[in-house]
Amino acid sequence: MMCMRILYSIAFIVTVILFISGCAPRDVIREEDDDDFADNLREYEQEFDPSEYNAPFALQQEEEDDPTFEPQHIPDIDEPEAPTFIQGFRIQLYSTSDMEAAQDVYDVADSIFTDHWIYVVYEVPFYKVRLGDFETRPQANRTLANVVAEGFRDAWIVPDRVVKDPPEKIIEEEKEKNDEENEEQSELEEPDEYR
Repeated sequence: MMCMRILYSIAFIVTVILFISGCAPRDVIREEDDDDFADNLREYEQEFDPSEYNAPFALQQEEEDDPTFEPQHIPDIDEPEAPTFIQGFRIQLYSTSDMEAAQDVYDVADSIFTDHWIYVVYEVPFYKVRLGDFETRPQANRTLANVVAEGFRDAWIVPDRVVKDPPEKIIEEEKEKNDEENEEQSELEEPDEYR
């Protein structure tokens, strides 16, 4: 019994000491240090130019070092145009909170509907698998009958922002055929010394 009182007394004393040390004043940040930091930050922000970090990296050769140096013509590359979005309609095939289930439905729909773009739209907390870019509801209605016939019985038309004049989808078979044609063409163009 006496041993318990001693233990409680020691625990009480340790608790009081910890409490008192926790209430002790901490080091105060001097206003001068804070002002110096703010001045340095302001100076850095005025000199900082974020566009310097977006500059493309280019290798440059010294013309003086290489007498055979001839600048090469770099062909102009046409930048693809950004798609134009308009208010239209899509056919919603499936809605779920499970991302993997939405991806599975996307894969199935993409293999069935090769002539339409398939999208997965995330609207908290659901992943919605949608088909097509229809400017009018009658266009969507015509396709909806085919979608239901393919087994998506719960599909329905929803208003959505759609791509105006979307590019045609390239089917995998066509892509492989195009790759083979390009490979044959490049073989014909190669000089004999590289074969």
